[in-house]
Amino acid sequence: MTTPESNPMRPQDWFGVAIRTLGVWTLLRAMSYAFSAIGQQNSWFPDSGTSSRCYYYYGLADLAAGLFLLLGADLIVGIAYRSPRQEMHDEPPEHK
Repeated sequence: MTTPESNPMRPQDWFGVAIRTLGVWTLLRAMSYAFSAIGQQNSWFPDSGTSSRCYYYYGLADLAAGLFLLLGADLIVGIAYRSPRQEMHDEPPEHK
């Protein structure tokens, strides 16, 4: 139940929350790649045939994507929900 004083979230706000949540999930995936790379280099895990360098590449890509999603969520929301263009028909007439 909402009260008159409450300010409900707009669709833009929910979209921003979703983008930031995706960014956190991507950062967690980057951490798992880093843990896999370190574990494989220290022989904590059995050799899977994948080079630890691949884990570093995927981890760095996910780190960059996660940081962009977290820090650039407002930019993404602004692009997705940009306001429609307003026509310039409402200009006052010029006086001579």
